[in-house]
Amino acid sequence: MVQQVTYRRNLEKTALSSINTIDTPSFGGGKAVTEVPRAPLLVIADPGVEDVEILLESLAEGTPVLRIGENQNPLDLIASALREYRPIRLHFVCHGEPGAIRLGGSILAGEPLATVLAASHPAGLEQLCLWACETAGGDAGRKFLQTLANKTGARVHGAAGPVGNPGRGGSWELPICAAPPTRSVQPRLPGASNPVPGCSQDNGAENLTH
Repeated sequence: MVQQVTYRRNLEKTALSSINTIDTPSFGGGKAVTEVPRAPLLVIADPGVEDVEILLESLAEGTPVLRIGENQNPLDLIASALREYRPIRLHFVCHGEPGAIRLGGSILAGEPLATVLAASHPAGLEQLCLWACETAGGDAGRKFLQTLANKTGARVHGAAGPVGNPGRGGSWELPICAAPPTRSVQPRLPGASNPVPGCSQDNGAENLTH
């Protein structure tokens, strides 16, 4: 399944109308429940990525960003941020390699990362984007994306080649997508100018605009 994701449109747009709320139980008094909002988007970035701050400046105001640098425990920080923001979409901006991403000097492979994402965010993700070079490359990369999709229930997007400035051989598209087996594929609506979010099964690549 192939799906193109355009970086700037995904990082600049946050669907505020998509914020969901949940009810939490009250304790010791029976007062009304408290509504807990979900963030439309959470971005996790490695400050060591070249020009990352320029990229982050394009985010909609109020979008939460977690920066993970050297000598920090990325899995603990990711878990804490997921519990706090309960995002609908999660984007990583970092370095990568086939079958893993690199954050704060740590290499995060499929099972450990997927386990933390699933355990820390029981409400579930709808979309997970990996803006990191070569994470979807080869068999290891495809397995990495599928493991994340299976564990989190999200559509997971990545690239097999360089991600970044096209003038330096990179690309701002994530053409490889993995979907969990329980999530149906959503094709383009007939006659629609924008594709429906999802992993396309046809031969034509599409942009993800939500």
